[in-house]
Amino acid sequence: MASLSEPSSTSATFPLGSRLCVGGQRCTVLFAGLLSGTTPADAPWLGVEWDDPTRGKHDGSHGGVRYFRCLCVHALSLNVDEAF
Repeated sequence: MASLSEPSSTSATFPLGSRLCVGGQRCTVLFAGLLSGTTPADAPWLGVEWDDPTRGKHDGSHGGVRYFRCLCVHALSLNVDEAF
């Protein structure tokens, strides 16, 4: 499990373009950082584009804010501390 000491280290731990395997499924990191409107507010998040499009739930926006772009419903936001 990846453990982050501070949210600002998220993009260093998971560089954009990194390939990950989460729950046996492959994805590409397109966003690493904080999402507005999430709890806790300082929790680090990853925005990923899944290789399997049926895993996605959005297109890179959250709460009306665009964090990254990808094909429609190929994306998912993952709480770093819960995903790894």
